[in-house]
Amino acid sequence: MHFAPWLGLASIGFFVACAGERDDPPDGRGGAAGDTMTAGSGGNPAGVGGGGAGGSGCDPELGRANKALVGQALDELLVDKDVTAVDRTWADPYLRHHPGAPSDLAAFRTLMSYEVASLGFGYERLRTLAECDLVVVHGRYSDAGVIFDMYRVKDDKIVEHWDSNTAEASDAAGPTEIEDEALTAQNRALALSFIDAVLVDGEHARVSEFLDASYVEHRYATATGPAALIEYVERDYLTYYKVHHVVADGNFVFTLSEVSRGGGAYGVYDLFRIDDGAIVEHWDSRRIVPASTDSELPIF
Repeated sequence: MHFAPWLGLASIGFFVACAGERDDPPDGRGGAAGDTMTAGSGGNPAGVGGGGAGGSGCDPELGRANKALVGQALDELLVDKDVTAVDRTWADPYLRHHPGAPSDLAAFRTLMSYEVASLGFGYERLRTLAECDLVVVHGRYSDAGVIFDMYRVKDDKIVEHWDSNTAEASDAAGPTEIEDEALTAQNRALALSFIDAVLVDGEHARVSEFLDASYVEHRYATATGPAALIEYVERDYLTYYKVHHVVADGNFVFTLSEVSRGGGAYGVYDLFRIDDGAIVEHWDSRRIVPASTDSELPIF
């Protein structure tokens, strides 16, 4: 079993949009963490986590500080291969939502001492975004490929972690820089409105209201235009039920959602890039919802 994307943390005080008035999600999906806020079919997902410059009610400086902290910690641990970074930046109780990883900082430290010391191990941090106590990193592991890691920071320590599965990601090409921080709330609202209307309510004919004509779908590297997104959704039989986590940072919005894919229960990790009021790019990854996890925590 692979253990590369194990580090981290994530969510208490983030924002959750329920689909509402939908069919029940598939059995065995696992529960949600944190409080929930319902959007409802045809509701107002733009209001999820409303307030503040980032739409979340917290000081944007907190997100910037947590982004810097997590970025430095991952660079020290995974790039510099300095296992003492665990003692400096991680803390108990360390909650891990990976299906095969216990919530145990000592076990994590032991794993890292073997994992990063491997001659073949390498890591590249591609995109890092943050909102309040949550930090999302889109990175490439030499032994696992491209993965989303989401962390929660508390008192300047990493205390919780979620991640997508190996070999389940779209390609990761494209812009990486965070821009338009003043538009964070607006872009968060756009992404959630798109999910609510097109992916939850299934109003596929409205896709051009949210996606630019130049839209790039990275699940299929050569696919462009709004029709490419609908082709992906229909080809993979995707039905979205619930957004469990939202992290918006400037021109990027990340969501972790509960989804049916061909009748099976999945966690889907979506990253949208927004420019001039339209979604222009999309990356994703996913994980099958397991019947149980070693930590007894849900993957959401």
